[in-house]
Amino acid sequence: MDELVSTDVVFSATGVTNGALVAGVKATSKGFVTETLVLDSAAKTARVVRTQHLG
Repeated sequence: MDELVSTDVVFSATGVTNGALVAGVKATSKGFVTETLVLDSAAKTARVVRTQHLG
């Protein structure tokens, strides 16, 4: 990995359709729900963030 990146990196991916890492966008009666994977090399964390978008 050091050959690809030499500094701290934050990577995020938000699902549009269902996949192996995150769920796709879901419509609800209040709006939409999205799911985002966030990887932080400095903190050595992986998080999944689910967000309710009201509309």
